[in-house]
Amino acid sequence: MTRTLLPSAAALCLSACGAMPGPVDAGQMGCPALTGDPVTHVGSITGNEEWGGGSLHKVTNDLTIAAGAQVTLSPCAQVLIKPGAWFYVNGRLVARGDALHPITIKGDGGRFNSISVRTPGTVDLGYVTIENAGANPQSTWGAALIGEGAWPVSRPIAVDHVTITDAAGYGVALRGYTAFTVGSAELTITNSGKVAPTYPYPVRMSLNTTGSLPSGQYTGNGVDEIQLVGENPHFSVELDDVLHDRGVPYRMGGNGAAGELRIGLMGGLPTLTIEPGVTIKIDSGTGTTGRVYVGVAMSTGQLVAVGTAAKPITFTTAAATPAPGSWIGVDFANPVSAGSRLEHVSIEYAGAPGGASGYACLPMSLNRDDAALRLFSQPSSSIFQSSAIRHSLAHAILSAWVGPQVDLKSGNTFENVVGCSQVTPKDPPNGTCPSMPMCQ
Repeated sequence: MTRTLLPSAAALCLSACGAMPGPVDAGQMGCPALTGDPVTHVGSITGNEEWGGGSLHKVTNDLTIAAGAQVTLSPCAQVLIKPGAWFYVNGRLVARGDALHPITIKGDGGRFNSISVRTPGTVDLGYVTIENAGANPQSTWGAALIGEGAWPVSRPIAVDHVTITDAAGYGVALRGYTAFTVGSAELTITNSGKVAPTYPYPVRMSLNTTGSLPSGQYTGNGVDEIQLVGENPHFSVELDDVLHDRGVPYRMGGNGAAGELRIGLMGGLPTLTIEPGVTIKIDSGTGTTGRVYVGVAMSTGQLVAVGTAAKPITFTTAAATPAPGSWIGVDFANPVSAGSRLEHVSIEYAGAPGGASGYACLPMSLNRDDAALRLFSQPSSSIFQSSAIRHSLAHAILSAWVGPQVDLKSGNTFENVVGCSQVTPKDPPNGTCPSMPMCQ
């Protein structure tokens, strides 16, 4: 490797790296060239250790930071992990570099397994690059960093200017309601998910944790989408959560997980807020047709999806070849929360059979309770504004309540809809229908 002398950068590293100025490894910015024999680490670490930035550190077999122990990687530290080895964090790993003195963790001539953070273990990473991980995808999902937490949401992972590259599968896989810490930012995941195509996404995370996804870059991977999974028993959004616009779509379900984005809690009112510009793709490839379901199974929930004309919010299918009826659509159970809003929203390629019947007054031309947007109690007229429904295999809007009609057509757009733009609700008080129902 070419080495050049950078006196000013080396001087900056005196206190941070604990070494005198000297030849600088161009791949490590302002860090000194490594000297001396590599330091080997293996087994279980039960006390506190500092891995200095002036030496090469080698993990030659599975390594565990035990609960209560802490390993600190100094700025400029370089860590090589044996192919197929695990780095378990049951205690605390602190790796804080800076822009001139970054830290590198990578496979030693091949892929290591993963850095596995198990609650109550934590990692605090700043200006760190993790590369060439995800060996044995059947046990690692091909992920470079795995977080395993517990309900209610665990936040064991802090990132600040962290890059994950060349993971075999996921860049980051979070399960057990694991989230990033508040303040995590600038996470870059690239060139991942290409070796283990079953796990092609940069991030896999659970509902109830999505708002913690840091700002950053998530492109250049096998599939540039954030995979969301509803984990049993808290498979619905049960805590207030947010889908931030991170520049790539979110994909609900896949890899055996249901493509149902559920929002609701018995005895509570959790709100899922979706930022302008977000696209949500619903996966219907798991044996059931996907949907967004607000207030399911006697629970209550709230969906606030307010986009702008310049940055609309899109609900669509995850199918490689979109077609009308690829998924059910957006359902609001009874009661519909007064705070739910869909504004500057597009619902596309929905209208698949949704398993409901007898809720609305349907024309003979399409006598089934299927629609891209279904409301099972009378909503406010403000729930659906400046929005569009496109390519529905059934109706656009199902007025599935007993009561007066609420106009949800005005100001909205309907394109390539097989049935009604809006169907007629049942008349009070007995829930009767006209003899010949017509589209509204």
